[in-house]
Amino acid sequence: MKLFNYISGCNNKHEEIPIATPVLTKVYYNLNGQFHPSNFTVSFFISFKYQGNPPVPTDNTIVVSRCSSFSAYVVSFGGYMKLVPQIRHNVKKLADALERDGLGKSYIKDYFYTAVYDNPYVVNNRHNEIWLIKK
Repeated sequence: MKLFNYISGCNNKHEEIPIATPVLTKVYYNLNGQFHPSNFTVSFFISFKYQGNPPVPTDNTIVVSRCSSFSAYVVSFGGYMKLVPQIRHNVKKLADALERDGLGKSYIKDYFYTAVYDNPYVVNNRHNEIWLIKK
């Protein structure tokens, strides 16, 4: 909700900022595949109009940052991203595929990203992704 409030006008310009997809969540996990539910970061992309001089959040726990370029291995799936077993299954599915292809050492194993492309009100034909970041 903090990010939603920011793009809804809780910023120094009191402007609504159109949200761009995907909504990313960086989730940290250990090598045993256990998530750290209290250790994650949610990110919204902001439109190009605001990227040069984005409004400053009024909530000091929100950080506006620039993401450097990277390459990712991706698996996509439907449904809602809220289900931890579904997320765990898709992270494992992607990691297992990379292992089979001899790429098991080519990605960062400390965290992964979830990417959600649809707003919560879209019920059918949802598009989600898991990203493992290439080293």
